[in-house]
Amino acid sequence: MKKSMFFLRLVLLFVAFGLYLMSLLHLFPIWIATPLLFGASYFLFRPNQKKNRFKGYRSRG
Repeated sequence: MKKSMFFLRLVLLFVAFGLYLMSLLHLFPIWIATPLLFGASYFLFRPNQKKNRFKGYRSRG
């Protein structure tokens, strides 16, 4: 499951990058391609941001 989601996110990033390159050639609107590229890169690296966080001291009693 995790590998398939990573592969899907990677494909989404490549598609968004391709659309961004097309927008630089004036074949696709850049105002659509730029947020797509940002969103795809955000969703690709979002699972790596999960860290062990301090949850506080637990009371004994």
